[in-house]
Amino acid sequence: MKKHFATYEYVYYDGQKRSDSSTDFSGPDSVLDTEQRVAFLASYAKQAQAWFDDHDLAKSVVPQQELQDAVNRLKPRPTTAIRKQTELTDLAYTTVGGERPGWKLYGTGASVEDGQLVLYDGDIAPVSCAKYVLAEAAPVTNVSFEIWIDPAFQSEVSEHHYYSSIGRSFELRFDTLYAVKIKWLATGHRKTYGNNMWHPRMGDAGTYTPGEWMQVSIQLDWQQQTYTVQFGEHDAMEPIPFPCPCEQLNNMFFDGGMHPGAPWRIRGLRLCRSGVENGDRYEDVVMEQSVAAIDTIWNQPGYDDSAWSRTDLPCAVGGFRERDKPLLLRKTFTVEANKRVLLVIDSLDPHGDIWINGTLVQEQKHFLQARIDITDVVASDGPNTLAIQVYPRAPEIYYPWHRNTDVYHGWFAGRMRIEQTGSCVISEPVVRTRSVNGNRLADIEIETQVAHGGAHTFRGKLRVKARRWFPSECAWEELHQQPVVIEAGERTKLSSRFRMAADYWDVDQPVLYQFSLQLFDREGAPIDDETVVTGIRTIDQQGGAVRLNGKPIMLNGALLMQFLPPFEEIPINHVCPSTEQIAWQMMMIQRMNGNTARLHMLGYGSNDPRYGEVCDQLGVMLIWTTRMIDTLETCVYEEGWKPKEAYRSQIQQVINHPSIVMWEGSNEFHGNLAQVDRMYDAYVDLFADLDPTRLLSPCSHLYYGGGLYGDRHQYYNDDGTMDQDGNPVQSSHGWTSPHVVRSCHPYVMLNGYGQTWDQLRKQDWRWQEELLTSKKHAYLVTEFAVTGDPNWQFQKNEAWHHVPSYEKP
Repeated sequence: MKKHFATYEYVYYDGQKRSDSSTDFSGPDSVLDTEQRVAFLASYAKQAQAWFDDHDLAKSVVPQQELQDAVNRLKPRPTTAIRKQTELTDLAYTTVGGERPGWKLYGTGASVEDGQLVLYDGDIAPVSCAKYVLAEAAPVTNVSFEIWIDPAFQSEVSEHHYYSSIGRSFELRFDTLYAVKIKWLATGHRKTYGNNMWHPRMGDAGTYTPGEWMQVSIQLDWQQQTYTVQFGEHDAMEPIPFPCPCEQLNNMFFDGGMHPGAPWRIRGLRLCRSGVENGDRYEDVVMEQSVAAIDTIWNQPGYDDSAWSRTDLPCAVGGFRERDKPLLLRKTFTVEANKRVLLVIDSLDPHGDIWINGTLVQEQKHFLQARIDITDVVASDGPNTLAIQVYPRAPEIYYPWHRNTDVYHGWFAGRMRIEQTGSCVISEPVVRTRSVNGNRLADIEIETQVAHGGAHTFRGKLRVKARRWFPSECAWEELHQQPVVIEAGERTKLSSRFRMAADYWDVDQPVLYQFSLQLFDREGAPIDDETVVTGIRTIDQQGGAVRLNGKPIMLNGALLMQFLPPFEEIPINHVCPSTEQIAWQMMMIQRMNGNTARLHMLGYGSNDPRYGEVCDQLGVMLIWTTRMIDTLETCVYEEGWKPKEAYRSQIQQVINHPSIVMWEGSNEFHGNLAQVDRMYDAYVDLFADLDPTRLLSPCSHLYYGGGLYGDRHQYYNDDGTMDQDGNPVQSSHGWTSPHVVRSCHPYVMLNGYGQTWDQLRKQDWRWQEELLTSKKHAYLVTEFAVTGDPNWQFQKNEAWHHVPSYEKP
């Protein structure tokens, strides 16, 4: 009698004995190539649909047509009525050059001079880096050099070190994979990296003395796939396994790290190639910079760019194939006579140069928003030519566990516009909701700057009007007016408060208002204006809960790591996705019953206003990091937060977006209590006058439990009266600010990183009760992963892929 058995086993069988059911799906033991693996997964998906009778298993969370319809409904930011604003679209663009043998310098502070590589940066990224490309790849066996690091680079001495600790690095690479990595930390320690490219093992390589030249000698054993390092006269270290699988090398990379600091120098760079015709060959690396030639007339009027591609903005390029190629853009425009003309650029990231009619008007040394007065170089009797060069980004690796094998993350030009004004100009308008009372009434505060460049005192008035703008438009309503008197050449700050009737912005009903601030002279003639789109809403915490418009709300959503398809464009989309991709991510969050996204593009963050514009209209709340992500960690230096003013300018650029409900200063920080005090005080004090209406997360992760970091991290209890061990202490004022939330990343506590279930029982939970029951501060879990397997003993006779979760009930 035949017996029939049903099984969920699914195999790929090609008739070969090697298919013994013990080979890997991928990896060194796999017998499948990439196309076969894709075909297997496609067949497996069909089998799973049939087996589980779940024909929606492969259904898109957000169908393409639904996404396109939502994007089509997004309204573009409105222009002003008095000031003429022209959004620049349909630009010509191309990339030129590329990687070639010799030195490639990144950032504005890198140079090769007097036989030395000099890497210097100020207080604002990008950090200067350098790459030396070999004429041909080879199994290099020896590398030696001397390194000097300025004493100002050294921070407070700490014995707690992490992959991401501030430091300067040297790497021997094949393309983007490194066989050798050595890092000089700001704490005065040296570290080697080995064993694994995703989670390298950090080896202790002793300490160094800043301000002194230090000899470094490296030997590579290609057969054993290891390297050894000798520092000065010290004994060579034990062999260290290569972090990445490499058979030869073709470049050396000098990485300044994520945070700017003091200068460092390299000299006496020497290497030995193995396997050449006459045996080993030693050579001294030529310490001279050779600059790639670019057509010198591409930035001049009349240049024929008809063969270039066309693009709207933002425009991004990147990836290994485009490595080291500058992005060039051109656009012609016209202006009216007798106007002050401004070029406004959201960002050139990492940095770039700007020409008007062949004249270099600005070397933009960072990625901050630029407002450039180009009045003196434009003509009103014909077309003007804008030319921009965006410099390529260095192939830096800030976080190995999140790295892509292609680390040439994109470089891009953000949106741009031409503004034409008079001598009296409104700028930096801010519209704040101070309170709502639940009866469609709100108390509004408006602040703005007015600068007068005329020869005589300006006397006039400022009028404020508003209208409902999204999802539908209503008639304008005048709300406020006040007299304005400004002396010639002066600048003044205007502020006012008033009450208005309005529908509140909410995640379920994202209503937006357009405010118009208009300046008139004493005769009533229009002079200038600014427009702001914002939502009427409040965000605060009370009784331990986050409140939106006075009502408790759960911030439920996802971390925006932003590794977006297609695969070959991940490095570009990580830093500059399309508007469709931004909307797609937010709509997926909403589909899983979420209402919040935490920007977390590691190493880069974002200050792209498009995130705010999309989420304002979709109704998604944002935890915002800015492009200055993690710079608050420079509080490890006693002088404190170095790029604070640059951070302020980033906040001002996006401050009117109601979807932004929280500012974040740092992702994960592992410091002592003095550093925590400096960090929290600096952050809270910045926002005291800049934006007292939002919640603050100076650090998204202070580990309120043991396990992941053991005793290597210090923090306070909720009241700031005890340290992590329960000892009596007193925090500074920033820690207890009513705007500050408590936030942590409880990976181990919630069985992340493959922990077993007994970890829940063994975990140190001592601070959790007071954080969960606090009536002063909301407690957020802003990053976690639950990867412990379910207990299959409860389902040993059932095959069921729908593990209960909030994603699929």
